[in-house]
Amino acid sequence: MKSDGKSNAQNFRQAWSKALYWTERHVPIGLRSVLGIVLIIGGIFGFLPVLGFWMIPLGLTFIALDLKVISRRVQRKRQNQETQCSDVSQGGRSDDEK
Repeated sequence: MKSDGKSNAQNFRQAWSKALYWTERHVPIGLRSVLGIVLIIGGIFGFLPVLGFWMIPLGLTFIALDLKVISRRVQRKRQNQETQCSDVSQGGRSDDEK
């Protein structure tokens, strides 16, 4: 068991947010779409040991980063999740605990 008090969902959200942030900053625009397509194709074979079904939503999100309208929504959602995570880590209650 973890002693830091974070749930698996919070750890997943933070890892997801870090991956998106890194991708936005370091991967060129056209390459993000190609990477997203590769992730989606790999996610189709999620029953294999190395690949997983988690690759499909990550691939869709990478593609969404290149589309202006959708990328704004992703950024807003990520900011909301980051503020929720920081509220919970500072002793506040999340919506799940109410």
